[in-house]
Amino acid sequence: ILKATEERQCAFVEFVARSAQVPRWFVSHWWGEPVIDFIMCLAQHSCDRRLDKSVAYWVCAYANNQWNAAAELGSNPLS
Repeated sequence: ILKATEERQCAFVEFVARSAQVPRWFVSHWWGEPVIDFIMCLAQHSCDRRLDKSVAYWVCAYANNQWNAAAELGSNPLS
């Protein structure tokens, strides 16, 4: 994520999205999880719920600006 967004210092979704997206589902992931496992889980979720390909997911790792996470989440996201 950081390498792809380094020049613009933006969230990954801002780097790849062509227009605004209204998410229908919130998803968080564990940084230690292989990305392919995460993608397969989302694909299964979409299939199980018979979602159209246009349905957007809000994925914290891709939606939050990793270059400025403290500004997006606060210095302590648990508080």
